[in-house]
This record gives sequence, structure tokens and C-alpha cells, in this order.
Amino acid sequence: MIERMPVRNSDPETSHESAQHVGEFAAKLRGRIIALAREAGEVGITINEAERLIADHKYNGVSPRFAELVRRGDLVRDLIGHGKPTKRSPDGVPRYAVRWDERTERNVIVHWVPEFAPKAPASAQLPLWQTKKPARSVKVSQ
Repeated sequence: MIERMPVRNSDPETSHESAQHVGEFAAKLRGRIIALAREAGEVGITINEAERLIADHKYNGVSPRFAELVRRGDLVRDLIGHGKPTKRSPDGVPRYAVRWDERTERNVIVHWVPEFAPKAPASAQLPLWQTKKPARSVKVSQ
């Protein structure tokens, strides 16, 4: 499905043509991401992994497609709990399953196509701020 990018009726024809082109471009990229996520199966895929596998696109082109795919239900994240409540998130900030990315040295959110998504554990119902945090691991350099 090609989503029409926002453009005003009063904009010149070239803007409408550009919006159409960008919409087609984004649709192809979403298709490639879904194919990669399906290929990853139960392991899932992160934005960083997809960005490396889709070398002909920059990160700022790949990353927004994940949010679109999650909104559409084509990709899912595993909700593992909630952080402390805030004004913006009265139920607590959602926390999702993550995986360590060696290149960026950060935890990154894992995405799955719905049929391969893990089943939520019973402990996912507890807010993270009410559970005891595990001890922090320390990196030892040699």
C-alpha cells in the first residue's frame, strides 16, 4: 500500500509529484524491512540490523519506516513492562524487549512480524519500577 505523503492542495504540481515519488519509495522500503523481519523469524530484527542490511539507504530513511510498520501492525515489539509513571505517560513509559548491538554498544529494540513474536511472559504485567532491578554488569578491560 502506498501512503500519500502530506502535501497541500495549493502546492505546485512538482510538490505533488515529489510526494507521490516519496510515497512509492517508502512503500518499497517498508516491503524490504518486512521481508528481512520475516527472514529473521523468531530472532527478530532491530533497526540497526536492517539499516546495515539495506546498505543503499541511510539510517534516517530506514528508522521511520519501522514506526510506520508498527502503527500499521505489520511489525510488533514485545512489551515487557512499564517504567515509572510520568505526566506524559501516566501508566509508565513502555519498555520493550531489547538486544545488545555490538557496533553501537547499546541495547536496541527488537521487532518481529506478528506470527514470530514471542508470547508475553506473566511478569510483563508488573511495572518495572515495582520490580527489583538486577545488579549492573561491569565491563572489564584487559
